[in-house]
Amino acid sequence: MMPSFRARPAFMPGIGSTGEAVGNRISLQGVIGLRKRLGLILLGMVLLLGSPAGLVQAFQTVSNDTVYIDSGRVLNGPHLLAGQSVGFDGTTDGDLFVVARSARINGRVKGDLIMACQEAEVNGPVDGDIRILAGNVSLRSMVAGSFSGAVESLVIDREAVVGRDLVFAARRFDLYGVVDRDISATGNRIYVDGTVGRNVRLVQIGSLRLGENSRIQGNLYYSSPGKADIAGGAVIEGQQNWRKVVGEQQPYVYYLDILAGFLGMLLVWAVFRLFSPGFWDSLAREITGTPWRSLVLGVAAFFTLPVLSLILLLTVVGIPLGMILGVSYVVLLYLSKIIVGSAAGEVIGQYSGWNRTMHPFWLYLLGLSLVILVSRIPAIGWLVSLIVVWWGMGAVSSQLFSRGPLG
Repeated sequence: MMPSFRARPAFMPGIGSTGEAVGNRISLQGVIGLRKRLGLILLGMVLLLGSPAGLVQAFQTVSNDTVYIDSGRVLNGPHLLAGQSVGFDGTTDGDLFVVARSARINGRVKGDLIMACQEAEVNGPVDGDIRILAGNVSLRSMVAGSFSGAVESLVIDREAVVGRDLVFAARRFDLYGVVDRDISATGNRIYVDGTVGRNVRLVQIGSLRLGENSRIQGNLYYSSPGKADIAGGAVIEGQQNWRKVVGEQQPYVYYLDILAGFLGMLLVWAVFRLFSPGFWDSLAREITGTPWRSLVLGVAAFFTLPVLSLILLLTVVGIPLGMILGVSYVVLLYLSKIIVGSAAGEVIGQYSGWNRTMHPFWLYLLGLSLVILVSRIPAIGWLVSLIVVWWGMGAVSSQLFSRGPLG
């Protein structure tokens, strides 16, 4: 049995603790934060896969609720490990791709390590680069190449060494170890108490602190509301250049949230298609085949489910069912845009003929992009978004009322 993973506090506002195992307890707060967490996971998938839906199936894949590779096992060639929790104590002679809620990498990766997780620990050596999209990350090992990604919090411990460059966006970053070359980053709270071999460039950050043990062997460039808090023992061998920025919310937060939301929907589509190829097609056909029926059912579900959930929550015996309905309602709100985007992609493919030559992922990408763009049109965007939700909920409701199961 795998040891439990230590959960750090979540620093992103609006996201609840992710320390409790999925399946043991589902909190409404955690579900409300699902969009951003899925968005983080997706960007990691995009970093690791040029065309997710097609390429995933080409990997040697190990997937389960709990995935564990013991210390005596060697994985040859690129491997994808996917599950709620992933533990890797073995060796991989090739690139390692990890998609999980929580992951601990103790073994050696003789290639690149690409991860999309909520919680990630890298304790073993990596011969190539690390590309990561995650919630909370700790690095305690040597990385021969570069480290890049977008995270909520990133801690590089004293024993850790990044052999080349460090490029990231983070709410919180703590450096105690060594980065041999440059750091290029944006974030909220940045703390450096380690060594940087060349230059540090920090753009649109909230605050910067340099500890007693910090040593920057090149130049320090940063833009923030206030000057850095630099301890007496800190060393900056090159020039310092500070540019004052004004504003409570840093721009990167807004753009990252938009990107995370969009890419999150791409990931959810790709993962479901991997394990259930017909899932989205069946839902899309409900909309393209019977659009008015789906719309009517969606309107009914949109207004009925929250009222029914509230009524059940006011009773004692109905509380569990009320919570399930409430959670289901939030999930349906999230999935609706994915479902309608898939339907839009199917329509585009049929009318253009691209469905004969183009991979379904790219059709979905086109459809989702169209749905998002139309829903952002001034004055009518809110109505489009509402209709999208109704259609998505209606497609699911229609499937539930039909005889055949989803997918």
